[in-house]
Amino acid sequence: MSTPADSKVSDPYRLPKNIKPVHYSLLVRTDLDALEFQGRVAIELDVLEETSTVSLNVAKLDIDHVTLLWGENTTEIKEQHLDEDLERLTLKTGKPLSKGRAHLVISFRGPLGDQIKGKVSMTGYYRSQTEIDGKKMNYSLTQFAPTDTRKAFPCWDEPALKATFDIIMVSREGTVNLSNMPVAFEVPLSRISDQAGDSTEELALGLASLKMEGSEAGWKLTRFQTSPIMSTYLVAYANGPFEYVEDYSTSPLTGKVRPVRVYGTKDVIHQAKFALDVNTKCLSIYESVFDIEFPIPKLDVLVAHDFESGAMENWGLIVGRTTAYLIDEKSAITLKKRIAGVATHEVAHQWFGNITTMEWWDVLYLNEGFATLMGELVILDKLFPEWGCRMSFINDHLERALALDAQRSSHPIEVPCDDAKKLHMIFDALSYSKAGAVLRMLSEFVTEEKFLKGVSLYLKKHLYSNARTVDLWNGVSEATGQDVASIMHEWINNVGFPVLKVTETSDGITVRQERYLETGDVKEDENQTLWKVPLNILKVDKSGQSVVDRSILLTERESTYPVDTSKPYKLNAGTSGVYRVLYPPERVKLLGRQAADPNSPFAVTDRMGLISDVMVLAKSGLCRTSDGLALINELRGEAEYLVWQSIADRLRGVLEVWWEMTDEVRSNMQAFIQSLFVPLVEKYGYDSRESDTVDGRQLRTLAINEAANSETPTVVEELRSRFKALVERNDYSHILPDIQTSTFVCGVRSGGKEEWETAKKVFLNPPSPSMRRSALDAMTASKDPEIIEIALNFMMNELKAGDVTFFAMGLNRNRFARRRAYEFFKENFDTLDKRFEGSFAWPYVIKLTLNGFSTKDDLEDVQAFFETKDTTNYSMPVEQALDAIRSNVKWFNHSNDDLVAWLKQWAESQGTSK
Repeated sequence: MSTPADSKVSDPYRLPKNIKPVHYSLLVRTDLDALEFQGRVAIELDVLEETSTVSLNVAKLDIDHVTLLWGENTTEIKEQHLDEDLERLTLKTGKPLSKGRAHLVISFRGPLGDQIKGKVSMTGYYRSQTEIDGKKMNYSLTQFAPTDTRKAFPCWDEPALKATFDIIMVSREGTVNLSNMPVAFEVPLSRISDQAGDSTEELALGLASLKMEGSEAGWKLTRFQTSPIMSTYLVAYANGPFEYVEDYSTSPLTGKVRPVRVYGTKDVIHQAKFALDVNTKCLSIYESVFDIEFPIPKLDVLVAHDFESGAMENWGLIVGRTTAYLIDEKSAITLKKRIAGVATHEVAHQWFGNITTMEWWDVLYLNEGFATLMGELVILDKLFPEWGCRMSFINDHLERALALDAQRSSHPIEVPCDDAKKLHMIFDALSYSKAGAVLRMLSEFVTEEKFLKGVSLYLKKHLYSNARTVDLWNGVSEATGQDVASIMHEWINNVGFPVLKVTETSDGITVRQERYLETGDVKEDENQTLWKVPLNILKVDKSGQSVVDRSILLTERESTYPVDTSKPYKLNAGTSGVYRVLYPPERVKLLGRQAADPNSPFAVTDRMGLISDVMVLAKSGLCRTSDGLALINELRGEAEYLVWQSIADRLRGVLEVWWEMTDEVRSNMQAFIQSLFVPLVEKYGYDSRESDTVDGRQLRTLAINEAANSETPTVVEELRSRFKALVERNDYSHILPDIQTSTFVCGVRSGGKEEWETAKKVFLNPPSPSMRRSALDAMTASKDPEIIEIALNFMMNELKAGDVTFFAMGLNRNRFARRRAYEFFKENFDTLDKRFEGSFAWPYVIKLTLNGFSTKDDLEDVQAFFETKDTTNYSMPVEQALDAIRSNVKWFNHSNDDLVAWLKQWAESQGTSK
């Protein structure tokens, strides 16, 4: 556990607690032609105890001058030492500083991002580039989370060390400056004294520290309003040729009207209207739900061409990738859901993280778990109830969380991590999805109304301050009257989750909890945790109606409950619990028939959870893979998109492990998949209709994709012909939004070099961000070894760093490219490691490249390769990748005969066996 903010205990990775910043006056001059910046920061300090040392964070900056003032007098600095490994500047004074206020002034400069060729440079203050009217244009922006503010200016770069900020930007006229707060004033640099007011002397000192070449003509100064107290990682600023679209949000609490804008460059800004609408609407909804007004006078989003994460929640100036915010009005529903989910997630952070901030990164989930739950379920459901976000949360987040947490190399939601260089490893499915899912489970147990009331109390008690887990539990406990800390302790602080094993008795059911590992080899010392599990038992009453008992907590290893097993029943009703359920084999068959009944007592979410539980538990050997396939076979009459998505996800999981199956087995597997999805293609067709529902549109997209991937001749030929029009005539008219990616991928996969070059051309000059992503996916889909080699070299030498993750994912999905991509990864590992050093993307590139391997030889090869590497800064993703291979090997070994036999029997029953 990391050291609390008020502790006196020394921590080698944390700054001393003897001094804290109170206010920053930051002046930054940006030169987009020279691709460099320089600045001056004056930091007002509160000296808490007498000291002769001042330590703060600095990384990759050239320090020109340092002055330390006590009162009106300059304090002698006897020694100045920069520890590059700890990214810490330490100043030793001639005389001790006594308690009180001091001022530290530092002049600095640096490049706009790392200028080393091929090196990731999307952290700190860096530059992006686009082409406008045939001319390449640079612009600058920041990405500071978790610990990269120190790359832009010297600071106390820890979330608990909050301060207020005055930010001044000097830039070329004709560009736009943005920051967290609204502009206070902006004037040509030569006329600064006309409007500087009381700050003239301070500005003069700051401007004098800048090395202006030539005249001040052509430069301007922008001063922003003073910020609220905030953490350094939330500071943001940008400079460039930006345009914007605008709307206004009216506070339901005060009636105050705020401008809401999305900024971007001229080439993309026309695609920002949808994101603007979502931001505008959700801002007022959040105010109502939390009963706390948004404290910034405006809310901006900057859409960037080069941005490593999906988006970043900087207070008042969110920054995100083009693919995370830009969309064509006719885009597929799935893409709109993704854009809206990103937008609402980042606005949630304006409260969770920005107003109330985690004390240290070990409780990152207080930011990310809440933003996931609020942004991608609660608020998104209020904005778009027709999308079924409460149900899709299961596939989007719960399943993602359970998959990672079923590994031995998983970690608790609250995870000790003090070394700043390792923080990027914990920005994973556990901090986001498992945390969100556990909070959803709690909300369902105490009721959402009381849960949100408790959240509001938590936020109000920690406005503009920092918090830890106990503070959240106190708020929810106050609202519910329950001992929430006791209920949630194991879920937050222990690794893993339980599988509930159900045994039927004459009086009801006995439920036993054990830790679940996907390898199935849980050791005694790994099975000590007793979770407090909300059972959520669904029963059918005498009138035939479904009734859910949400009051029962399983707190012991094993307990018995009265249930009439002659009628349908199910644990984890609504699939809101973060656990899996193992039923007796005969009950699984019966559940399948009951789920397939048109009058089934089981809701969509129950059917989703049932499919997932049976198929995943088969992986660990707790049931048979054929049981899962038989369950899916029973559900072929299903009408709901989300259930079909669960089916598709689980079948892909099988194909991921059995990707090198024999021709006979592959033929039988493809025939089974085609028998499920081709009837849906025939029902929904390829073209949209006025009568389409949201569910119908998504089901059409899914069915065509699965039918194409299983090589259905009629579907492949239809998509090829649509892509052919683009190849031969540059005709996009047949590539419809709902089947855009399937068309691109199928066109390249079944084509040759001309098709690949067409996809590359679209990728480099796309009509829309979604088309760019579809083209990228297609560039990784070829079967041709020569084209695969071209794609790999393109990734290495031409692809921007922010796109490499998606490229690695696509190559790994392609069974014809997977092995070659892994060999290429090993051949170029040292170059890639250097290129992605300290990057959020690197752990994902590693895991994606190693995904799906399922033989003992593969396991030994990966182990041997990494034994020669220093994995200190990426040990977690390597071990998780190895765990995944181990579980794949075991699944294949214990289930291959079962899978092959079931598929053969099914094919013979259909007359399709070969």
